[in-house]
Amino acid sequence: MEHESRPVGPGSSSPEENLWRNADFLKLWSAQTVSVTGSLLGALQFTAILTLDASPVQMSVLTAAGVVPALLFGFVVGAWVDRLKRRPILIAADLIRMALLGSIPVAWAIDMLHIEQLYIVAFFHGFMTGIEREVKRQGKERVWHCMMKLAPKLPVWVRRRLFGSVHRQLGGQLRFIISGGAALDPALGAKWESLGVQVLQGYGATEASPVISSHTLESARHDSAGRSLPRVEVRIADDGEIQVRGPNVTAGYWEDPEQTAAVFDGDWYRTGDQGFLSADGFLHIRGRTRDMIVLPNGLNVFPDDIETVLKRHEDVTDACVIGLARESRTEVHAVYTGIDQQQASQVTKWANSQLGDHQRIRGFSVWPDVEFPRTHTMKIKKNEVADALMAQSNGAMATS
Repeated sequence: MEHESRPVGPGSSSPEENLWRNADFLKLWSAQTVSVTGSLLGALQFTAILTLDASPVQMSVLTAAGVVPALLFGFVVGAWVDRLKRRPILIAADLIRMALLGSIPVAWAIDMLHIEQLYIVAFFHGFMTGIEREVKRQGKERVWHCMMKLAPKLPVWVRRRLFGSVHRQLGGQLRFIISGGAALDPALGAKWESLGVQVLQGYGATEASPVISSHTLESARHDSAGRSLPRVEVRIADDGEIQVRGPNVTAGYWEDPEQTAAVFDGDWYRTGDQGFLSADGFLHIRGRTRDMIVLPNGLNVFPDDIETVLKRHEDVTDACVIGLARESRTEVHAVYTGIDQQQASQVTKWANSQLGDHQRIRGFSVWPDVEFPRTHTMKIKKNEVADALMAQSNGAMATS
C-alpha cells in the first residue's frame, strides 16, 4: 500500500487532514489508551502466574477487568474509523491484538483455549523460575530434584502424571513449547522435557519471512537451532557471521538501497548473528556480532554463553553481560537485577568457577531498576545499559 506524505499538526490547513482535529484519530487514541490500561492489569496477572499463588477466581476477575473494556471499546471505535485510510477491521484487529497480548494471563489462556503448543521467548525462563520458586517455598526441593532426575528415564505420559500438579497450573493441555528469539539454554530445555513438555527450537529473522532453521519432532535437540528449512541455504562467513539465502529472503528494504547494500553480500543476507554449522548440518547460534566482546589478546567472548551460566543460579532473576571499556582495555562485565551487591558478588564467583579463563567476569554491577530497558521484542538494550554504567562511574552503581 502506498502512503501519501501529508502535513500533520496544528499547521495543517484541512480538518480532514489534520490529525490533531480529526475526531476519528482521537477515538483511536482513546481506544489504545484503554488497551494500555489493560496491559498494566496484564502485568499483575503475569506476576500471579509466576508466583503460582493466584486462584482461578482471582485470575478471572483480573482478566475481565483488563480484557473486556479493551475488546468492547476496540470493536466499537475500530468500526468508526474510516478517515485514516485503513480498513476498519484492521484497526479493530490491532486493538484486539494489543488487548490480548497485554491482558490475557498466559496460563489461563492455555487452560481456557486448550492450547497444546506454546510459542514463547521471554516467558520461557520465567515460567520455570516461578515453578522452582514455588517448590522451594513449599520445602519440597529434595523431592523435586529426585523426580527431575528420574523423569528422563520414564515415558512422556508418565512424566506428565508425575508432575500433574504443575500441569494443572498450566491448564493441563500444554505439550509443546517452541523457543525462539535467543539461544536456548540446553539445561532449561531439559527441565521442560523432564516435565513431559517437548521443546522445539528454531532460528529466524524478519528478513527471512521469518524462519531459517528449526528442529522437527523426530530430531529435537536443545544444543542447536536445528537444520535449515528446505530450499533455504545457510553458510558461515569467514568472520563467523551466519548468512542465508533462499526464496523466503527479502529482496531488500523499501526505498533504502544503502541499508540493503549493507546487509547483503550478493544474494546472501547477513544476519548479524555469530554461529557455526556442525558436521551433521545443525546450526548453532553464538550471539549477536555487535555484542561480541573482543579481548586485548584477540580472543572473542560471547555474552550469551556467560548469561546462560548466570541464569542457572537460583538467586539470579535476570542478568546481562557486556564489554565495558576500562582505560585501555575491554573487560567482561556482568549486570544483575533483583539481587543486592553481596549476592551479585557470590553469583559472580560461582559463575567464574564454571567459565573458561577468557570468559571470566572481571567486574559486575547491580542495576538500580527492577527491569532492564528492553526492545519491543523483549531483548535487553545493552547499549543503554553500557551507557548508563559509564555515566554512573562515580560509584552510584555497585561495581567490583
